[in-house]
Amino acid sequence: MKLIWQLLVVGILATGLISCRKPREDISPTVVHGQVFLVLKSGNAVKLALASVNVLPETEALAAADAAQKQAEQLQSGAQTDISQEISSLAGQLAAKREALRKRQQTLTLEVEAMKGKRDFSEAYSAKVAEINSINSELARNDGIKEKTEALRKTQDGAPRSFSNEFAEALLAVVKPASVTRTNADGEFTLQVSKKQGRVALLVEASRELDHLEHFVWFVWLDQLTPDGGVYLFSNHNVVGSANDANVVNVPAAPPET
Repeated sequence: MKLIWQLLVVGILATGLISCRKPREDISPTVVHGQVFLVLKSGNAVKLALASVNVLPETEALAAADAAQKQAEQLQSGAQTDISQEISSLAGQLAAKREALRKRQQTLTLEVEAMKGKRDFSEAYSAKVAEINSINSELARNDGIKEKTEALRKTQDGAPRSFSNEFAEALLAVVKPASVTRTNADGEFTLQVSKKQGRVALLVEASRELDHLEHFVWFVWLDQLTPDGGVYLFSNHNVVGSANDANVVNVPAAPPET
């Protein structure tokens, strides 16, 4: 009888332990409530409807970030090389043009001096003198080359400002989301994240149309976000290009305008 009682107790304890251990598949998913909006300089907030919200497991998120960063760096490097080549080409064209003008000027000057010696002040003489004066005026001009060069250099110097945008575009090109949740009219969304996925990143893409179409991208680690009243906020403070620890990749932010 005592043995039967001991076996019964062991069986009850074992049943209790098994019932407490839920299979990993049965663990309730994490429910994420979020809102996507922009804060304007006026202080007003613009809620972004129909923004796409994607969940990326850590491995896929890191791979996408790496590919996007490499692609964006290549685009930046290519653009800056193109600008440098264009500046060099403009300078070369100007130098060649000026050299040709100077040679023509020297030839005309010799011809005019010869005509003076012969006291030939015909219409041909006047035409040559007029052409020499025209060449002098053209050599005195800069042909806008200085302005063009400065504009190109400004574009080249400002290229790093657009890196965050190029990174975002490259990121959207390489990511292939398995599912997409969209925000409602108030910029709000709710999704479930399976705990089997481990650490995940959220990729959010939104746009609004004013005079032109503006794109906004968020790429953040979910475990690095701090919910406000249970709601995860996606705004100016953690958009791609902002200095926020939650960003999967802290790409250079645009420097302030001077």
